[in-house]
Amino acid sequence: MTLIARKLRRGRWTCPLALLLIGMLTGGLQAEPPLMDPSEVLSEEFQDNDILQIQFQQARENRNNARAWAVGTSSDEAKRAAIQALPLNKLTPADRNRVAEVVNSSSMFRRMPTIVFESDPDAYEFMVYHPDVTASIWRAMKISKMRLWQTGRFEFEGDAEDGTIGTMDVVFQSPNLNLVFCEGEFKSPLIPKPIRAQSVILLRTGYSKEANDKIYVTHSADLYVSFPSQTVDNIAKILSPISGRIADRTFSEISTFLKMMSMAMTTRPGWVEKLSGKMGGIPDLRRTQLLKLTAKVYAAELKRQDQSGATTVSGQAPDRDSNAVRRTTRRSNPLPLRATRR
Repeated sequence: MTLIARKLRRGRWTCPLALLLIGMLTGGLQAEPPLMDPSEVLSEEFQDNDILQIQFQQARENRNNARAWAVGTSSDEAKRAAIQALPLNKLTPADRNRVAEVVNSSSMFRRMPTIVFESDPDAYEFMVYHPDVTASIWRAMKISKMRLWQTGRFEFEGDAEDGTIGTMDVVFQSPNLNLVFCEGEFKSPLIPKPIRAQSVILLRTGYSKEANDKIYVTHSADLYVSFPSQTVDNIAKILSPISGRIADRTFSEISTFLKMMSMAMTTRPGWVEKLSGKMGGIPDLRRTQLLKLTAKVYAAELKRQDQSGATTVSGQAPDRDSNAVRRTTRRSNPLPLRATRR
C-alpha cells in the first residue's frame, strides 16, 4: 500500500496515459524533472545560437510562459458544469457507455486551469492531434521516457518504461473539443497484482486574434479518473487534493511546451529539423508532416511581420536564411495533417 500511495501522491495515476493532451500523458511526466528546465530539456546538439535556450529559461522563470486565467478546481459545481459540457450525444453508444461509466464512478475529478498563450493554431492542433509525435519529441529532448505509438485511426498505446502501460482512444474530436478515453495499469514486483485505472479527459480549446494578428490559444481540460480496486479508490480520494495540484502543474507545463514548439517553428525552423532527425518511434509520414508544417508556420510568420513589422512570440525576428525551410517548401503534394474524427 505504501507503493500505491507513493504513486498516487506523485501523480502517476492522476490520469493514466491521458494528459498527452491531450490526450497528453500526465503519468509519464509527473515524476520527471521540471518540464521547462533548459539544462535538462536542451542537449548541446539542439542548441541553436542560444536563442531557444534563453527562451526556455525565461519560460521557466515565468517571464515568457503560458498564463493561467482561471485556477484549477475540483468543486461539485465545476464537476456539474464539466459533465454538462461532455458531447455524449455525439458519441457512438459504446463510447457513450464507456465515458459515462468512468464519469459516474470517478474517484477523482479535476477541472484544470484555463491557460492562455500565443501559438500558431496549426502548430497547436498538430501536437494535440498527433500525441505520438509529442511523445517522440519529449524523448528526443530527454524530457520523458514515455513511448506512444498509433495503433488505429484514433487509437494509441503507451509505455512509460516504469511498469506503467496503457491505451488511449480519441472518442470525439472537433476544432474546439477533444474527448479521450484511457485505460492503464501499473505493474511492480512489490505489489501482488497490477493497479488498473480508467480515465476520461475533455480538452476545450478556443482561439482569438489580437490587433497585431497574433493568435492566442485558450484551453482547459476536465479530468475524471476511476479505479476498479476499492482499496486504491479510497487512497485516491484521500490524496485527491495533492493529485489535483500535480495535474494542474503538469497541464501548465505542457501548455508552455506547446507554446515553445510554436515559437521554435516561427523563429528557428532549422532547430526543428535537427530535432526531427533525433525523433524515433513514429512513421516517416509524421516527420515529413512536422517539417512541412514548420515551413508553413515559418512562412506565415515572415508574411505577418512584413505586413505589420511585429515580432514573434519570442520577441525576435525569425531567421530568414533557414535551410530547413528552403528544403521543405520545395516538396510537392502536401500530406494531410490529420483525419476528421467521426
